Amino acid sequence: MTSSEILNSVNGSPSPVHGRSYQNDLSDNSLFAQHEQLVDWVLRNEGYMHPNVELAYQPSKGYHMVVADGKKIKPQTRIVSCPVSCSLSVLNVLNIAPFSDHGTKFPRQYLHNNVARPELLQAFYLMEQKMLGDQSWWAPYIKTLPSVEDINALQFDSPDDRQWLEGTNLQSGWADLTLKWRSLYEKGLQELKVLNWTNAINGAFSWDLYRWAATIFGSRGFSSVVLSDTTPSELARLGGHHGVKEAPYVKELFTERFSVLLPLLDVLNHKPLAKVEWQPRTAFVGLQVLEPYEAGQELCNNYGPRDNESLLLSYGFIIPDNPFDHVLLSISPPPGTLLDIVRSWTPDQRSSPDRKPYLLEVNHHKGHSASCFESSVFGFDLLDAVSVLSANEREAQAMYNAKKTLVSFGLASPHNFDDFRNFLGIFGQLELKCRAGASRLKSTYPTQPPVTPKQQTGKAYRDIQYRIYSTAAAVCRYILLRAHMDGTLDDSRVLAVLQQDLSPEAYVNLQAQLVRHTPITYPNELLSVDGFLSMLPQDYLEELQDTMKNIPKRSNDSSGARQAETSTQGHFAFLISAAYHFYSRGTRLPKRLSLWIEKIIAWYPPDDPNWSYVPEPGPWEPGTEPPQGLVALLEARDEFVGERNGSPNPEGYIRWHWLKRPSLCWGWNVMHEETIQVSKEITELASTSGADTDPGPMRYLLYVNAH
Repeated sequence: MTSSEILNSVNGSPSPVHGRSYQNDLSDNSLFAQHEQLVDWVLRNEGYMHPNVELAYQPSKGYHMVVADGKKIKPQTRIVSCPVSCSLSVLNVLNIAPFSDHGTKFPRQYLHNNVARPELLQAFYLMEQKMLGDQSWWAPYIKTLPSVEDINALQFDSPDDRQWLEGTNLQSGWADLTLKWRSLYEKGLQELKVLNWTNAINGAFSWDLYRWAATIFGSRGFSSVVLSDTTPSELARLGGHHGVKEAPYVKELFTERFSVLLPLLDVLNHKPLAKVEWQPRTAFVGLQVLEPYEAGQELCNNYGPRDNESLLLSYGFIIPDNPFDHVLLSISPPPGTLLDIVRSWTPDQRSSPDRKPYLLEVNHHKGHSASCFESSVFGFDLLDAVSVLSANEREAQAMYNAKKTLVSFGLASPHNFDDFRNFLGIFGQLELKCRAGASRLKSTYPTQPPVTPKQQTGKAYRDIQYRIYSTAAAVCRYILLRAHMDGTLDDSRVLAVLQQDLSPEAYVNLQAQLVRHTPITYPNELLSVDGFLSMLPQDYLEELQDTMKNIPKRSNDSSGARQAETSTQGHFAFLISAAYHFYSRGTRLPKRLSLWIEKIIAWYPPDDPNWSYVPEPGPWEPGTEPPQGLVALLEARDEFVGERNGSPNPEGYIRWHWLKRPSLCWGWNVMHEETIQVSKEITELASTSGADTDPGPMRYLLYVNAH
């Protein structure tokens, strides 16, 4: 019986299964001969293909399905189904009734040894079916699969190919997957050799064949979830044999999940956001489309939210404007950090199950629904993790008390942040990571252009990763620069300053995000030493500046970068101490500064020895040493006071109350809690006085909220 006759008897109308090609030189019916046999086989076993659907072929798409000429597909229409009897998985390998092994019975010991490794078992089983040729139950299906040579051509094995992955996340992902498969292959092959399995002994089970089988399951397989509600799967969970002693282990297989091949269903290509619905029924698995299709339109499946890394790794292709694309950042804090503790709390509904920290592609579907500009290209779990790891003492205590992270509580619409110190600190850290990622890709870019289609795909993949990194870095820079620049400047001025520093693509992407989303942070809340100094009483400006020239004027650290860093910290500590003493004596201060000091002394009481403790002179026991910068500050203070008093006694009369040792130590601790670190480039971009000549890549900025 032909496929047309079968469809006619089932549906009352013929289906154009002969297919069609979009290239005249490939319009020969032989192009579809093997796929016609596949359709015939599936239909003979009570599968289904809608009469308005036909097969098509394009070199760029391979075999796929389209709506036939002059036909339409309505929403809520099942377009294709695969009978469970045609599926192929570890259930067939284990011969778990009613899933048959169709005569391929691996040795019982081999099954027992590897029943917890379904990936290994089903790969070798598919290899055996491949070797059986026409004798295999699945022969009509296997003949339509890519060849071993086709799969080998997708691998990034040669140095010329691998260089296109260098610097990307996929570089290690590809190596890890190959290592995993090689380990499973060698284990399974050795066991089958010991058990005298013919194709293991005669060399037929080659590494290339195993990689072919593993790739087929990885690229065309569906999760066992699609089988879970079918009657055969329910029967399998009730009992088992041939290597499986107890039915509970079969239940565990379904719990852990495994890959299932569903012939004919896997002809459909992937399209992100395609609206489809899986239909697990009594004896088949069907696919229903939920939107209308016109004649000639391609019918697609939706593999779920797949980023380009997983698409390239599993399928050998990428999607240029993939709304699910992202880059995974590496954040690996040591055990026992606050992050470990907060992850034991009830997770935020915006958090993903694996809590992986992602940078989002500029058109990512989550970015479109972001509550603010600051979160538009960053995954929730990334912002949350960096926030927790960079929390100061008061912020950590607030999280402990609420059993809720700052980002979880604050990142709402409208936002609930009490202040933005921690939130801005996130972007100080992320800007460095994003720039480093972009720099790594740029420095490892191949010197020769791509030659093969595979290399061109690799280039497209790394270019997209570079775009994600550079756009995220641009967003960070905008946030930090806006928070650091004079609040009287228009936001367009921030863009103008950044334009000279960004690539054209990153700048366009930044503008697009600003059109879609509004920032929630404020301008001029991250102050430099000079910015904070300008808020203090101008009558004392000369004395303050004179003191700053001398404190700290020396450091125990010989590193120029460290000395510059210590100097900035010391200046902030001194100015914070001075600001408190001006406030406590009723000196008129700007309202913003007065309100800030009120908060500071409530959070860090100056008379609390926990915040104003003066360290004893050294030497100190290992692990008890005070910060080097604080020691340098106190030493410089003693020398300066001694000179100004005309006496070497550092505890003599101090005219300037802000130079008292406890007050300086208090100022140091406040500085440590309330500053954030940003890259030197941020302060350079904001500066109107030329380049920053101090050594070192990082700068401290003090958070003083403006609202």
